[in-house]
Amino acid sequence: MLKDVTYPLHRRFKSRTEWEPIGFFSECLCNATQFDLMLGFFSSSAISVLADGFAAFLYGGGKMRLLINDVLTEQDKDAIAKGFSDKEISFFDLSNIEQIKHTLSERDQHFFECLSWLIRNNRLDVKIIAPKEGVGISHTKSGLFCDGINKVCFDGSCNFLVQHLSII
Repeated sequence: MLKDVTYPLHRRFKSRTEWEPIGFFSECLCNATQFDLMLGFFSSSAISVLADGFAAFLYGGGKMRLLINDVLTEQDKDAIAKGFSDKEISFFDLSNIEQIKHTLSERDQHFFECLSWLIRNNRLDVKIIAPKEGVGISHTKSGLFCDGINKVCFDGSCNFLVQHLSII
């Protein structure tokens, strides 16, 4: 449960301090069943960095919704497109947490197949946005974790450090 996660009294997480953002995201992922993320620049490498937390999240039935800009690596574009296509995708077993951790920690073909499978099976919902006119990109960094009862929302900086944390 998100209420069991320890948060600093000042409600700030910052790199190279006692309250590292990676700890915040790992702990919240391990205790959430829903993760909504509005993120300017997305890279699936963040999933690899947080493989243990994402493994616990998926193993526990978690669903993630992403709202991201259109600046993506070719591998991420291909994985997302494949998830929304009719192309065949190998089954991914979410009942073995150790296998999930292993798959998410290695950014290989199986990793990207897993992302496609998560999209296809409604465990990862991805919406890509681009400006209608002119120049610019979405550059937000905010999100919401939910465990079905409690909610934790955050707003980050340009380095995705958690600057504003609200526990609802």
